[in-house]
Amino acid sequence: MDVRAVTPQEMIEELKRTIEQRQRDKYCFQVGLDDVEFAFDKKAASALDLDPEMSRIEQAECYLREGVLRPIEFAESDGTRHQVLEWDSTPVAYSGFTGCVTHSIAVTDQGTFEVGRYPAMNLATFSKVWQWFIHRKIEGTECD
Repeated sequence: MDVRAVTPQEMIEELKRTIEQRQRDKYCFQVGLDDVEFAFDKKAASALDLDPEMSRIEQAECYLREGVLRPIEFAESDGTRHQVLEWDSTPVAYSGFTGCVTHSIAVTDQGTFEVGRYPAMNLATFSKVWQWFIHRKIEGTECD
């Protein structure tokens, strides 16, 4: 076993490297979003003719595809916030049971991500919710 003295500066640098690696690694798995803030174009929404039988989530997906609804900020459960710079609602993949999870690309101030969303059930209220998550980091990832 090799034992040597470590300076406080070396300890600080090692701690910084560990924290940076942890931040890179966290996007190798799905990261839930606690909140998604949207911009809503009322004028464009009023121009759309929606089927009244659509669920609220189906309406929201339609608004997203048509550019009426646009995500502007993502908030992760650990407090990390993403300012959405570019959003492309075009699905890049579908997954989950009967393709219920839709994946799209978002460029944020934290990088480029594949972002997923799906209709889910809130077990506390038994109401349907629109659940969002970051599936993976595309740009600058270390875990491919």
